[in-house]
Amino acid sequence: MSTFNYSYTIGFPKDTKITMTQAFEALRIKCREPMKFVPVMVGCEVIEESPTYIKRSITLNTGEGVIEEVYLYTPSLVTFKSNMGTYITNILSEDANGNLYLTFTFSMPIRSVVAGSEEETAEKELVRELAAGTAEKSLRSILEMLDEGLLN
Repeated sequence: MSTFNYSYTIGFPKDTKITMTQAFEALRIKCREPMKFVPVMVGCEVIEESPTYIKRSITLNTGEGVIEEVYLYTPSLVTFKSNMGTYITNILSEDANGNLYLTFTFSMPIRSVVAGSEEETAEKELVRELAAGTAEKSLRSILEMLDEGLLN
């Protein structure tokens, strides 16, 4: 078994007039409706919910089911912990100039490979591309929601 650890930061376009509050509202929506943001997720059922916690059942495009516990820390952090051992964070932050960024961190077990093998290297590269694609798709979805007036 191997573990994949990765972070990916993407900046909101400088001409975007989105606030951290609006971006966090989009992340809250992402927790309930991840299919709009994460290409590998094709279904989601919310099992339990409070203002700071969501337990959900996710269906992946492989048909596999995953249970995730999601914690929302307003105004800037969402954590996702799955029954598969995956831990993901979505973090909103600003730099010294007030530019807004979205950072995803991933810690994922890769059970199908042996640590140090060529298969591990190839699998990690594939997962890295999926992780980066998820962050980029999430940002695009947030910006679309902003353009459509769906964020407060």
